[in-house]
Amino acid sequence: MRVTKHIVGFVFFCFKSSFICGQRVYDMDKLFVNVQADGIHRLIDPNSKEPITGIAEKYFDGKIVFQLTVVNGASIGPFFEYDANGKLVREGNYKENSSENGTFKEHLNENEYWEGSYIDGKKDGVWMLNRNKVVVCAGPYKNDLKDGTWHLYNDDRTKHLATEVYKEGVLIKEYKY
Repeated sequence: MRVTKHIVGFVFFCFKSSFICGQRVYDMDKLFVNVQADGIHRLIDPNSKEPITGIAEKYFDGKIVFQLTVVNGASIGPFFEYDANGKLVREGNYKENSSENGTFKEHLNENEYWEGSYIDGKKDGVWMLNRNKVVVCAGPYKNDLKDGTWHLYNDDRTKHLATEVYKEGVLIKEYKY
């Protein structure tokens, strides 16, 4: 019983102190944004006037809508975006002082999401539409535009429904099966 009290006390302490996995949690609505001469945005703690390091969260009507990792005031590492009901709609990574970089998932609903890569904020590489953990559509992006051959399948991927060929975002050929 004594161990249980200590564990409960520890969990209570972490919650009251606003820490997640050892990182301080900040309310984004209470932070300042400092735009430096070189265009770099830094999140600043209004009390210490210093750039923050930790997790920044934004809430709407008591529900989390955005969470990101911040190092020395800059967005860097994983972030998560939620809808008004608290369901995850987007997840990925920020490269310091830039937009999206790396693999992202953009959730359409509980069973359907797009997955692919961003380079400097633009879709680049193969993107796949997953429906019930099955890839039903896939094809490449280049510089944020569809570019190359896309394949569309039925929900259990037993039938190839169509092939589309794009050049710099323009549909050039379409084959239906």
